[in-house]
Amino acid sequence: MTGTATKAQLDARPRAHWLALGAASAGVGAALLGFSLLGPQTGVAAADGTSETSAGPSTAHRADAARTTGAQRRAERRAARAETRQARRAVRTADAEPASTEPAVDTSTVEPRTAVTSTRSTLFNKAPTVTPIQLTGQVDGPITGTIGASDPDGDPLTYRIRRSPREGSVQLADDGTYTYTPNERFDGVDTFRVAVLDGSPFRPFGTSATSLINQGAITFQFRYTDGGNTWTPERQQALQDVAGQLTGYVMVTKPVTLTYDVGVETDAGSLASAGSALTSGYAGFWRTVVQNKLITGVDSNGSAADGQIDWNFSYVWGLDDSVGADEYDFTSTALHELLHTLGFLSQINKAGSNTGRSWTSFDRFVVAADGHKPISAFYTWNTADNARLTGASGGLFFGGANAVAAYGGPVPLYTPNPWESGSSMSHLDDTTFVGADDQLMNAKAGKGPGVRALSAVELGILKDLGYQVVTPQNSALAFAGLLVLVRRRRRAGSSVGEDAA
Repeated sequence: MTGTATKAQLDARPRAHWLALGAASAGVGAALLGFSLLGPQTGVAAADGTSETSAGPSTAHRADAARTTGAQRRAERRAARAETRQARRAVRTADAEPASTEPAVDTSTVEPRTAVTSTRSTLFNKAPTVTPIQLTGQVDGPITGTIGASDPDGDPLTYRIRRSPREGSVQLADDGTYTYTPNERFDGVDTFRVAVLDGSPFRPFGTSATSLINQGAITFQFRYTDGGNTWTPERQQALQDVAGQLTGYVMVTKPVTLTYDVGVETDAGSLASAGSALTSGYAGFWRTVVQNKLITGVDSNGSAADGQIDWNFSYVWGLDDSVGADEYDFTSTALHELLHTLGFLSQINKAGSNTGRSWTSFDRFVVAADGHKPISAFYTWNTADNARLTGASGGLFFGGANAVAAYGGPVPLYTPNPWESGSSMSHLDDTTFVGADDQLMNAKAGKGPGVRALSAVELGILKDLGYQVVTPQNSALAFAGLLVLVRRRRRAGSSVGEDAA
């Protein structure tokens, strides 16, 4: 199976881097050798005695001399005495400063030690770290960013453009910040390469990194299926505006157009629902069609819609920045639903229904409180973890490295009891993330202004799912079908996490 989702599959909708190194080695060896030769010559008391002894003729030399003529013996003795005197003069010259009045550390022995220390410092100098990031202009306006370089040794850094952008120009400041100006060929995505140098002779080319530029690189096309009866022009524009906001969080390497079928939600307890088909129905962890297109630029399903959104307009919605106390926040909910299509969703089902072996890439990171994974290396579900699906033993968690780093541990997922189809496992835990810590990807939303920004935890999850992030049922066919997640309303006066359906 190629990973392409067919029209039939879309209709099945379960909801839910020798020479430089050699030169460096020789240089260090020479410095260390110089230290071993100079050390005894510059000693305080033992230097003269040692030099005299080592400079005198050896026993083997005298035995050979006994077999030579008297003239040869006398010539050899004169030469030996001359060599000894020369050696003494050399040592005394080296020890020009009296050693008896100063500690050994303050004599000329300091010089070779300093030379070795300097060489060692140069050799073990750490390379700068570089993490380029675009700061502004992902949607529109001036495009600025930073190379994000730092040096572990505190060395001053210089910056060089190694490869210029193809569809624009870049001005690089001394502090590593930059301004990019697109030209008429700009298609939404460009790159340039920068080298960061810390003056180390062992890294004449510096540390290099590629800076990715996006502006308007992601296009959302919404195809409204209700005939315009409920999705009025104002509502359509509101959805388009929210989609533009989402592009400010994700960088792509190729221009991408995402298509969505947008309709009407008929579940009375649901505010909205959204999903995207998986790229395969075979055993494994798979991206959604939307996710795969954003990360790789590959269209997995041809002319079919990449995702689906359904909206319940029987509730009163605040479409702009002014959301009344009796209105639901359209922007918050739309961001939430679109994020599901980006892969923030699970294929894990209620106990007894996890007999397939095709899962979302999100499911790869699901763990229990003790760190074990309920999905085996053979992509089968461990039924011993069934009770965790409804909160037993702490429930289940998202254990991706970036999310864990942001949260400080495994991130609690929504595992209410009883199981909630379309909500369980595909959201953050409503009973953990409450009050000021309320998250965009909580399962339920109340009236009034909602969360309109992704938290560090949610951005961490997106990184784990494969994105370059910016910080502004059982058959193969069924498992490759469209996964749709539901956001429910939070009933007035109900406890957080209570099912309002």
